[in-house]
Amino acid sequence: MMSSAAQAAQAGRGVRLGADTLSRLLDDLCKPGALERRREGERHLLEYVEAEARDLSADAFSKFMQEVYARLQAMIKSPDVFKRLGAVLAIEELIAMKAIGDDAQRQQQRQQQRQQQRQQQQ
Repeated sequence: MMSSAAQAAQAGRGVRLGADTLSRLLDDLCKPGALERRREGERHLLEYVEAEARDLSADAFSKFMQEVYARLQAMIKSPDVFKRLGAVLAIEELIAMKAIGDDAQRQQQRQQQRQQQRQQQQ
């Protein structure tokens, strides 16, 4: 079954939809009980950002991530404790994505090198 974040990501690519989805996901991380839901395996923000990474061009994804970072910075500077904690939870999710992305990028580079070596041998 597809998560609500993945469904929202597939529903459309409008700027407003993306902004609404991002806002909702970040707001969810600021609500009481977010840490407990995370411990149970809930990772909607991560799923949404991964879907955006797959579906958007490199330039569009870069702009999307700039928006994410700007919102996280605003959350961190907020006087609201739940907003700051929500930002920490969001950053934790995005760190997991970065680590996965780095591993995938290294694997892709190794595959490209192998293909080039095979072509040179032929």
